[in-house]
Amino acid sequence: MIITRRVIAAGIALGLAVSLTSTSAGAHDALTDSSPRSGDVLASGPSEITLTFSDRVFEDSAVVAVSDSESRDWVFGSPAVDDATVTVQLERELPDGEYDVLWRVVSSDSHPISGAFTFRVGDGDTVDPASGAGDTESLTGPAQPAAVVLWTVVIAALAAVTAAVFLSRWGTSRRRNG
Repeated sequence: MIITRRVIAAGIALGLAVSLTSTSAGAHDALTDSSPRSGDVLASGPSEITLTFSDRVFEDSAVVAVSDSESRDWVFGSPAVDDATVTVQLERELPDGEYDVLWRVVSSDSHPISGAFTFRVGDGDTVDPASGAGDTESLTGPAQPAAVVLWTVVIAALAAVTAAVFLSRWGTSRRRNG
């Protein structure tokens, strides 16, 4: 009976450890703000693009592209990283038109994250997020549900093994005492 209690305790401890780990693994850093923002219509072109994340990003990991409808990249130089903020300078004032901002960084939890958004310079209606590059969440979202499903399967398998060992030991114990 002591072995059974130890096996059950070990199974419960392992299950708790895995479930606590899975909670933190499913939450990645994310883009929290940008200038300009997705869908903005600006009277004149910005001189820089600023991206702000929920936590610091690795300095050498930042890649940002700002392209027009002809796929010309308007970024001048390398991105500057300051803790959770990434800034890129643009070649010159952007002419009227629609621009896609595509970015990729390695976040503080060492996972690469990426996204994109669109803004417009000059006269026009607000940018439809369905056109152009889309919004950040649609590009970074799918990784989290996959991690949750994986950890759910792992926890269920551990619970099944623990239950099988318990029932096996319990049945053996009852036959000896019965």
